[in-house]
Amino acid sequence: MAREINQNFQFQSEKHPLIYGNKAKSLKEYSIYLSQLFAYEFSIDYVQNKKVLDHGCNIGYGSSILSKEAKFVIGVDLSDKAIREAKRIYKDCSKLKFIKYDGYVLPFSDNSFDVVLSFQVIEHITDYELYLTEIIRVLNIDGIAIFTTPNAKIRLDKNMVPWNKYHIREFTENQLGGLLSNYFSVVELKGLFAKEPLYSIEKTRVDDMRKISRKNIKIYNKKDTHGMSIIFKRLTQFVGGIIKLGEKFVKKKKNIDYNFENFTTKDYFYKDNDLDESLGISAICKNA
Repeated sequence: MAREINQNFQFQSEKHPLIYGNKAKSLKEYSIYLSQLFAYEFSIDYVQNKKVLDHGCNIGYGSSILSKEAKFVIGVDLSDKAIREAKRIYKDCSKLKFIKYDGYVLPFSDNSFDVVLSFQVIEHITDYELYLTEIIRVLNIDGIAIFTTPNAKIRLDKNMVPWNKYHIREFTENQLGGLLSNYFSVVELKGLFAKEPLYSIEKTRVDDMRKISRKNIKIYNKKDTHGMSIIFKRLTQFVGGIIKLGEKFVKKKKNIDYNFENFTTKDYFYKDNDLDESLGISAICKNA
């Protein structure tokens, strides 16, 4: 297990892309960035004059937003290149600090933070016990942890391996709530939605990828002479092929040119119901 975890950390840190909203080539890409940005903006009310950890900060665009209201923000990430870029971009911000960490033990003493945010991270994790107990350890006893993750309900069939090659496991509302309830006494779940056409753009994208994944599973199973199901295999090169096929498939669809400036984080919102249809899930957690 330790070898598997170490290999996953190495893959995530070296291969996962840096996130630049201004480099999006399509509204499809830009909408993903906006949805992640929205989560940080939503969290501003929770970080007023607080000590904040941004766990999985990428290049620090979200940490920067939080620092405007927080006492200070420390961003950590597995990726050397992400941390280097964050330090370069935000070198003049005194309330921001970025640290590379090894993916095991967070480099902070107990009770160091009032708020821990970990956005779009839990789906990349192999060892939930390590990940969540470390967050709780560095969090003040009355602190708040906020998580976001994609909604597996609209992305995957039952038992389907995630088609995103960086994801280890994707969660439904019940699965995420069940896991987090083992570590926090209070878990409040919200579903991410968007106004049109943004909701339909993302829903169509993940629908297309799921259909392609279904087709490739069938093709592989026909060729499988050992009688082992692809559901229980993680073949990185195969999943990578699914992604490439998916991009090719989506490009064949009719494209509409949108002006990115017409869309902002104000086009996104959370709901407390209909989470099965949400684009993503947010969990606000504490030990009261």
